[in-house]
Amino acid sequence: MYEPQKPFMIDLSKWNGIETVKEFKEMKAKAVCVQISHGTFVEDYGYINLKNAKAAGLALNAYHFAQGTSPAAARAEAYVFAKTAKKYGLTKHNAMVLDYEQTNLGLAGNTAYVNAFFNELDRLGFTKHTLYSMAGWASVLPPIGWIADYPAEWPASKPFNGAHAWQFTSSKHFTGSYGNFDESTLFDDFFLDSAAPDRKPVYYDFNIRLGKALQELNVYNSLKFTGKQPVGKIKAGKLFKVYGVKKAGKTYRLLVSDKKPLYVTANDFYVKNMYYSNPSLKAVKLLKTAALHKDKESVGTSKNVLRTFPKGTIFDVKVFRKASGLWVLKTQSGYYLTAKKTFVQKV
Repeated sequence: MYEPQKPFMIDLSKWNGIETVKEFKEMKAKAVCVQISHGTFVEDYGYINLKNAKAAGLALNAYHFAQGTSPAAARAEAYVFAKTAKKYGLTKHNAMVLDYEQTNLGLAGNTAYVNAFFNELDRLGFTKHTLYSMAGWASVLPPIGWIADYPAEWPASKPFNGAHAWQFTSSKHFTGSYGNFDESTLFDDFFLDSAAPDRKPVYYDFNIRLGKALQELNVYNSLKFTGKQPVGKIKAGKLFKVYGVKKAGKTYRLLVSDKKPLYVTANDFYVKNMYYSNPSLKAVKLLKTAALHKDKESVGTSKNVLRTFPKGTIFDVKVFRKASGLWVLKTQSGYYLTAKKTFVQKV
């Protein structure tokens, strides 16, 4: 009987939380595939897990969970995937995976979606890509390079000839890690030949007003962290208010109390800007002349402009969305406005 052979690959998403370097090492895997986006949204914890996996010596790969139903949506999602991968320091050497399992559009519709997605990745310089899906969808998809199939009994011979990997379980558990993991056996080196991300951190130099801890944060009562003992913690996943930003040498700290000088790092590896995810955002005021657009994809361009409005104009906000990886605001009128803080201010 054929049983999964080493080397193994582990894949994970935000539902697995943040894995430490030690936890990655204890998995004994050779490669990891981390979800970094879904639809037109960026996934929490993606960069930190890639960074820790790199430190543990694993080959790095990334995947995107498809949610669209048209070639246009596929291109928009691929753009977000590629932009996020580039931001995280991934290169053409890293495998980029399209996870396609949410909506079955039939063979023609599925193929059009997948082709549009991969063509956009090619255009953006990520030419090493493959498709992930279930074995049961093989007849309605282009060739699947990474197949999910969880057999009750091991097959008599090697399954899925031509595939790079076989995900054979979704219930692998590692001591010390949260939840269950998907585990795959690798048939070739497609997922093993990868360059590690080397993006330099970006520090918020403005008040983001609302942050989310992407891992547990130390809180200090001094702008100087080195050699100091933390006076508190902010748990991973917790939202916290930000009252200001302070420069500390060549970097920045976020002020997290309006009563005491308490600070956390302003490093975007560890803190996510959640200002426009605040449900209390009901209105914004223009800080400079800006345009309303008829569709969200046109925001930031000169296309589909309804008209421009002067500094000081106040707009009621209905909802905030992402388009091509950027935040945009949908006004109560149904038109779209940039969410850039250089243009708008919460009122």
